[in-house]
Amino acid sequence: MPVLQSIKDKLLQAVLRSFFNFQFKHYGRMTNLTIDSKNRTFQIELDLKGETSPIKISINQYEFAEEGGETFICLGKIEASREWVTVLANELLDPATRIPLQGPLKILKILL
Repeated sequence: MPVLQSIKDKLLQAVLRSFFNFQFKHYGRMTNLTIDSKNRTFQIELDLKGETSPIKISINQYEFAEEGGETFICLGKIEASREWVTVLANELLDPATRIPLQGPLKILKILL
C-alpha cells in the first residue's frame, strides 16, 4: 500500500501546485510541494513577488472534518522560513480554523 499512497501523493502534489499557480499567479508561484499523507504533513516552497528568496512553509498534522455534508480541512502547526509568516499563519489559521473544501479542492479529501 505505501507505493499506492506515494503515487496518490505525487498526483495530488502536481494538481495542487498547478491549481495554486493558476489561482494565485499575481502573488508569485509555488515551486515545490511535498505531501506525506501517512504523517499528514505538507512542505511548501513559494517564490513570491518582492521576496529575494523562496519562502518555505511546513504544515503538520492536518485533519479533515465533515459537517452538514460539507468537508473541511483543519491545519495543525504551521512553520515558515520567515518568522512573520509563521506568526501570521498561526494567528489566522489556528488548529480550530476549518477551511471548506469546495470545487476542485474536494479532491483533497478523496486522495488524502
